Order: sequence, then structure tokens, then C-alpha cells
Amino acid sequence: MRAMTGLALTFVLASALPALAQTSACGSQPFAPALATPAEMTQKSAADAATAKHDAFMDVKNWQGDLKTYRACLDAQGSKAKADMAGLDKTKDADKIKTLKDQVAQADAGFNASVDAEEKVVNEFHALQTAYCQRTDVDRASCPK
Repeated sequence: MRAMTGLALTFVLASALPALAQTSACGSQPFAPALATPAEMTQKSAADAATAKHDAFMDVKNWQGDLKTYRACLDAQGSKAKADMAGLDKTKDADKIKTLKDQVAQADAGFNASVDAEEKVVNEFHALQTAYCQRTDVDRASCPK
């Protein structure tokens, strides 16, 4: 019985390897920076709040640079899969076409998830910035007019 279970598990893992390899080609989405909340910004001293705002800005900019690289990889994967589909016979190469379509879908889903994450982080930064700029004890020169 153990031999059958082991054989079944080996088969499942072997059949999943191409999909796992495809999803890991670009690695995982870069981790979003942890930002102070608006409530935390109001509790900090003026100097600490200014430092937190500056650090958050730099962290978001660096993370966005990492996202750009990640998205370029996903774009390249999707484009390659689309190019590989060109010229394939729909009847003879149906399995290969399905695999390539799945790769395009995975690349698109990863790209879209990164856009959603970026929107969330940018909104969090704007909330942090708003909390900072509403204070009267800080230098508001960097605040939007």
C-alpha cells in the first residue's frame, strides 16, 4: 500500500513540476514595505514622524523599482509563450498550446496582482503622508499644496 501511495505522490509531483518551474522563473512578487499607519504617525514626535515619512517614501520607491524588474520578467514570459504558440497546429499541438496559454495566464495574473499590491501600498503611503501633513508641529514643505 505504501508503494502505491509513494508512486501516486511521485506521479503527482512529476506532473506538477512544469507548472511549478514556470511560476518560479520570475521568482515571487517582491515583498511590500511595511509602512507606519496614520495613527502611528500622529503618536510619533515631529522628528520621528519626518524620518518615518522619508523612510517610507524611499522604501516605496525602492520596492517599485523591484516591481518594475519583476513585471518585465512576467512580460517577457508572456511574450515568449505567445510567440511559441504562433505556428503551432491546433489539433496536433493542443496540449502544448494549453500549457502555453496557462503560462500567459499565470504571467498576466502575477502582473495584475503586483499592480493591485502597488495600488494598496501607494494608498497606504498617501494616508501616512496625509497624517503627517495634518500635523502643525512638522515642516510641511514636502506636503502637497
